[in-house]
Amino acid sequence: RMGYKALAHVEINPTACQTLRTRMKYYGYENYEDAVLEMDITRDDVIDRINDVVKDEKVDIIIGGPPCQAYSSLGRAKDDNAMQDDPRNFLFESYVKVLNHYLPKFFVFGDVHGFYEIFKKALFDAGYDPQNEDHWLISLGDNFDRGPGNKEMLTFLKNIKRLIMIKGNHETLLEDMIARGYYG
Repeated sequence: RMGYKALAHVEINPTACQTLRTRMKYYGYENYEDAVLEMDITRDDVIDRINDVVKDEKVDIIIGGPPCQAYSSLGRAKDDNAMQDDPRNFLFESYVKVLNHYLPKFFVFGDVHGFYEIFKKALFDAGYDPQNEDHWLISLGDNFDRGPGNKEMLTFLKNIKRLIMIKGNHETLLEDMIARGYYG
């Protein structure tokens, strides 16, 4: 736990919610039933529901990430409408809404492959400055895909002053592409 205390979790999947409650109970949290909000993050009352749990506590870090199906090249290729009608395309907007409300010191976001421009806009809209030494970007991996935006994402990440990047399976793909001379 490294000095941080989990205040709230927003998760739509009931099985994942049960896992979160079990882990919180295991680590000695007394409010594990209330702290796990089994709900859709796109609901209009999501901030109010989180506030009910967080109360007056300072929120230092927010961790999240959208499901990748709506952004993946394979998902878009398989879907007749290229996943444009998939509601998961807009989950990141709700995440940004939560970020803008709490303005944490850190936020962690993963699985951004396939939507580099949207990701970059969301970062800048939230006040992120890649050259500011007080602004850290912590990436949970899977920043790259077989689609457009890889080179731009690589250039963007290379120019960030403070970056922690956890390698996902898509970064392995990128390493292979660089080794083969596709990107330099």
